[in-house]
Amino acid sequence: MPDDPASGPSHDPVTADAPAARPRSLKRLAIRGSVWTFAGYGITQVIRLGGNIILTSLLFREAFGLMVMINIYLQGLAMLTDLGIAPSIVQNPRAEDPEFLRTAWTLQLLRGLGLWLGALAFTYPAAWYFNQPALRVFLPVAGLNLLIVSLDSTNLHLLHRHVNVALQTLLSVITQVAGLIVSVTGALLWRVYAEFRTLNTMLEAASSGGDWRHVQFDESFYWMGVWALVGGTLVGMVFHTLLTYQIPGPRMGFAWRKEYAHQLIHFGKWIFVSSLLTFLANNLDRTVLARFLDVGMLGVYGIAYMFASSIVELLRTLSNRVLFPVYAEMARERPETLRKRSTHVRLLLMAVTLPVLWGMVLAGPEFIRFVYQPGYWDAGYLLQLLACGSILSGMAAPVEVVFLAVGDSFRHFLTMLSRSATLLLAMAIGGYLNGSAGIIWGVVLAPALQYPFLSALGRKYGVWVPWLDALGVVVSALVLAAGLWCKRLILG
Repeated sequence: MPDDPASGPSHDPVTADAPAARPRSLKRLAIRGSVWTFAGYGITQVIRLGGNIILTSLLFREAFGLMVMINIYLQGLAMLTDLGIAPSIVQNPRAEDPEFLRTAWTLQLLRGLGLWLGALAFTYPAAWYFNQPALRVFLPVAGLNLLIVSLDSTNLHLLHRHVNVALQTLLSVITQVAGLIVSVTGALLWRVYAEFRTLNTMLEAASSGGDWRHVQFDESFYWMGVWALVGGTLVGMVFHTLLTYQIPGPRMGFAWRKEYAHQLIHFGKWIFVSSLLTFLANNLDRTVLARFLDVGMLGVYGIAYMFASSIVELLRTLSNRVLFPVYAEMARERPETLRKRSTHVRLLLMAVTLPVLWGMVLAGPEFIRFVYQPGYWDAGYLLQLLACGSILSGMAAPVEVVFLAVGDSFRHFLTMLSRSATLLLAMAIGGYLNGSAGIIWGVVLAPALQYPFLSALGRKYGVWVPWLDALGVVVSALVLAAGLWCKRLILG
């Protein structure tokens, strides 16, 4: 590592060490990026599933419910102040200038400092909202994630700009593995301690003539296991930040060129609002359910959501890492091909991802029962419902990125506004009619309510293709109806 903690490897900004120019063939670029994205997705999901199964066997389900609350809080703060630095570096023609990257890094760091102070300031209101006093201890420490990630080298976003998905995937895997090792180690140590303390307490109760079969501890004892999850997240972020300084590119350091700062802030003005709406669209269900479900059931819902949203997350990752820079270059150089190419991409992605969602709907309960302990089996039927809603969300994901690729951040803002507003409306109606179960049904049906708005916004750039959407919905309905009918005949 360099002597200066805020700097990466020393490189002259115009030397050959800078990232290579992007290939001429956008098709080859997109294929290569897509292959790496799918490969990275497969690897990270296997690691995620394996780690989740191990952790759920060591910790209690309330720990995962508490982590849902912690993640919601931190993501809310981060997205509330998003300046769109990453997409600005991908889209801006001057982003290769070292001064642009250093100005972006300075802006990013200032934002991170403010976020961490905000995490400290709003700890008590968050603990009150979630009705979990333990959050007053966990949130200030977990909030360090916001400060750590703000130290990332902005050379990381040049990988995004040049569609270097291989290195991005490697960074993600190393980060995930490092964090998981710490979490599993911490959870194992806590479980050994918990078993020892339980046995000791039972022996003391038996020797004194008490009831040794009903040993109870105060709540703080059980929350100790949450530190394993919090610590794993922090260690993973530290590894990620350190690794970003090994990416070839200009040395990071404080800089402030007014022209570049203005461009970054100007581009990010709608990103700022869009990110808030994105947070609401992606987390409103768990934010609201945290008030209606007990913390253990919230952890079960979080597991179902993890699987059901994985395909949508994959498509959005693919859109951001591959389609966004490819579409951006296409919009600059060959805008007349955007509609045709985006339609072909959507058709291919639907053919690959829809069968996975169909499998979740048809075999979700059986899968959960096979890999998880009985305390988590309720996640099975929740997985079925949420996977149904993910079908439309996944079909829409490659469309949403087009607006940023052409530099229309206002339409991106309107997309996020319609998604969050329709979700809020659907959840409100569902909650009024049937409580927490109705809220979950609102989450499932919300993408259908948003569809008319997204189709109207996409019409300007020719990316709304009604026959393609109809094909996806009709085929999905037929496959699921036939599959559920066959399942009922076979299993009874």
